[in-house]
Amino acid sequence: MSPERRRLLGQTAAALVAAAAVTVLVVLPAEYGRDPTGFGRLTGLTRLAGEQAAVLSAEESAAAAAVHRPAPAPWRSDVLEIRLEAGGGPGAEVERKVWMEPGQSFVYAWEADGEVYSDFHGETLPEPRMEVMTYRVEDPLAGGAAKVANGGFVAPMAGFHGWFFRNLEPRPVTIRVKLAGFYELRPYETPKPR
Repeated sequence: MSPERRRLLGQTAAALVAAAAVTVLVVLPAEYGRDPTGFGRLTGLTRLAGEQAAVLSAEESAAAAAVHRPAPAPWRSDVLEIRLEAGGGPGAEVERKVWMEPGQSFVYAWEADGEVYSDFHGETLPEPRMEVMTYRVEDPLAGGAAKVANGGFVAPMAGFHGWFFRNLEPRPVTIRVKLAGFYELRPYETPKPR
């Protein structure tokens, strides 16, 4: 064997021994909490494995909570057919809402066979003081899409959440609203001003 080849084999063997030593002395205690030599305990490397496990556990818990949320209400799906009379006349506008608790959610899609103004909003019960939150407005007069909308929604507060629709066409319009999620269909009346 040539001297150059012998030197190369010696260097390779030394690198393998050094890599094995680093693995046993540093990597196993720091990454996996295994300390066959006691070096990790002496240098504090084994604490790193425990801290990593705690961080991973906390991150996994947070990720699981963000992905999975038990729901107190049963899952349901509904299709609401809403007919609005010609714009400007009686029966040309309506509110359709569902009751939701904070954190409950639904997905929705609605489509109208004509242009409508829509205001997607929520409101609490009138007592002690009603709060109203607007989520999205579709107004063709302001350049918004007004024949179709879809999305997902998570209720920020307990209350009625849904849409106010107004027909902008000189003819009757039908709106088909599809909902699926966690909500209740409850009777809703537009609150009267005091």
